[in-house]
Amino acid sequence: MLDLGKVFPLEHMARGLQVAFLVAGSTGVTWTDLGVMVAWGVFGLVVAITTFRWEPLANGSR
Repeated sequence: MLDLGKVFPLEHMARGLQVAFLVAGSTGVTWTDLGVMVAWGVFGLVVAITTFRWEPLANGSR
């Protein structure tokens, strides 16, 4: 389960914030953490662009 949690961005954000607060002079976010968060952001943006519609469909289905 721990390996599965490393796929999601929350673990990377939490680790970055924890290091930023505990290590003096550190930004906290590593390139790996940043890459995972950017990948999830791009994935979410692509899903939103392809599925979101301002107008409902003509036949009323989703």
